[in-house]
Amino acid sequence: VTPEQVWTDLTEYMANFGYVVTGQEAASGGDLVVSDVVMSFPMAEVDPEGALTISMESLTFTDNGDGTVTVTFPPVMPIDMSFVPEGEDERVDMVIEYTHEGLNMVVSGEAEAMTYDYAATMLGLRLAGLMVDDEVISRDMARVDVTMGPVEGRTEMATEDGMRAMAQVFSLGDLSYDMAFNDPE
Repeated sequence: VTPEQVWTDLTEYMANFGYVVTGQEAASGGDLVVSDVVMSFPMAEVDPEGALTISMESLTFTDNGDGTVTVTFPPVMPIDMSFVPEGEDERVDMVIEYTHEGLNMVVSGEAEAMTYDYAATMLGLRLAGLMVDDEVISRDMARVDVTMGPVEGRTEMATEDGMRAMAQVFSLGDLSYDMAFNDPE
């Protein structure tokens, strides 16, 4: 596979789930760097104006010279959500930081049938910001930190006649979480 084929496959995969994917592509030798990556998903079922957006400074697709491509992710990927919960009047805006340590992804196969092998020492999710009706909710009032690892997995994706088939096996290792909520009312 080539870096361009892997980027195309990832964008098509996300589009299948309803995401709109944008980014600025730049070739660098045989590699591909995509900067200002934004994956946005409307949350119309919850709120006509609601949205979920995943942002990445850049993704690098490195041609390994043997028919495989290594995908490099930034260490922090913010996930922004904005919505009004069903039956409520107050808008909720939150930022969740998706983090990793040692995330390694290598893609192999062919354009129509790719295998994604990945591993990480740790994957994490952290509630980094929360606002309800423009009022900031501090980490003393709402805190969520989740880590898992070591993580290892393989995803095989094939596309035929416009349909995508996927088989996935992965292990999350240890899961640990720290959550606290303090309702002032």
